Amino acid sequence: RGRLVALAYFATGALAAAMLVGAPHLPLSGSPMGLLMVVVLALAPVGAALAIERPLVVPFALWAALVPFDNLLTVAGIGKIAKPLGAAAALAALIAMLLRRRALLPPFSAGVWSLLALYATVSLFWARSPDFGITMLQQIAGLLVVGAVLSMFPADERDLRALFCGVVGGGAAAGVYAITMYALTGHALFIGDTTSRPIDHNHFGAALLLPALCATMATVSARRPLRATLCGLGAVLCVAGIGVSQSRGALIALGIALAYLIVRSRHRYKLLSAVGAGSALLAAIPGTLGRFSDSTVSDGAGRYQIWHIGWSAFQHRWFAGHGFGMFMPAYQASFLEYSQPAEGAQRVQMPHNILIEFSVELGVIGVVFLLLAWWWQLRTLREVGPDEGGWTDAARALEATTIALFVSALSLDLLTFKYTWLALSAAWILRAAYRSRAPARPETSDA
Repeated sequence: RGRLVALAYFATGALAAAMLVGAPHLPLSGSPMGLLMVVVLALAPVGAALAIERPLVVPFALWAALVPFDNLLTVAGIGKIAKPLGAAAALAALIAMLLRRRALLPPFSAGVWSLLALYATVSLFWARSPDFGITMLQQIAGLLVVGAVLSMFPADERDLRALFCGVVGGGAAAGVYAITMYALTGHALFIGDTTSRPIDHNHFGAALLLPALCATMATVSARRPLRATLCGLGAVLCVAGIGVSQSRGALIALGIALAYLIVRSRHRYKLLSAVGAGSALLAAIPGTLGRFSDSTVSDGAGRYQIWHIGWSAFQHRWFAGHGFGMFMPAYQASFLEYSQPAEGAQRVQMPHNILIEFSVELGVIGVVFLLLAWWWQLRTLREVGPDEGGWTDAARALEATTIALFVSALSLDLLTFKYTWLALSAAWILRAAYRSRAPARPETSDA
């Protein structure tokens, strides 16, 4: 019966696709975009039904798999392909919760992130030119809303498995892409100017932190040889992708996150073996270790000077900041105040440090909100006890990812990128699934 219903849905969608896109007089007829629209319309009825039944499986897991390729999957006139999938997952989750009449309270960390976003919005009133800040806030608010809605959905272990497959599968595919690019071009992803680069190597490496850590933890905790082999292959591809990106920030963040897992996990001896194997893999990639001994970038690839000038800008409005999104104008205003700018210094720069960025834009108040948000994010899964088996292993992997992303944020501007909010949302979803498995568990306060 279920198959007949699915077939009827598909037939309805296919008929709609043929009618709306197949007509010769329509602009999309015969074009690649027209073919894409045919597929989307044909699958839409089935996808909608599955999305309402399993919103974390159909839209969200697919979205998670596409996150590492976010800069590549762009269609002219439409934008990034993955952009509507997150919104679709949140909408489907809302409909499902209304139909089931059951929802959970969002975690306290989501509330702190919301307070930070609210204060950033208020700061636009004293920003000299709020347009850029508004654009950034739209991106952050959209991703935050998606994560907050999904944190309320009563997920189960099947949802978690689908999300894990999406995250690790997308990371493994990204690793294959990076290795293939290296084999075809003979150089790592970071070589080349910003106009010829297919993808930013720092963000590419940071996007692989979540799948690499999840796959590593799944490998050392797996009891079945086949599962351990598949997860290990995914971990190898993700780590190789980070190595080929040659992003020093991502490599340092990965190392610190693995050290956290070794200290906190019950699988520390297996993790030590995995770290040894991963280190040998990274050492085998030409040029990766050389990135840490390059004498031409002793100033952090120009970041130290940016931070010094940012500190000067912070001192002008240290309490409330210059307004969200106003780092570059504030940086330009303080550029000439810096005593000895290095040769080739540019007047237009991104902060490359989330603490410098928020101190300049939102002042001391914004930095306090930011640190509280990261701290409570790390504490999101503290209710998962030490004897909870696989739940503890998953919680440790997501905690390590939170630490890794914070370390990456000290040299990278990542708060507007999807991979950051995917990692934060994954922790919220795991918390929801953990609470859903025991309905009798009291709703304890997160404060």
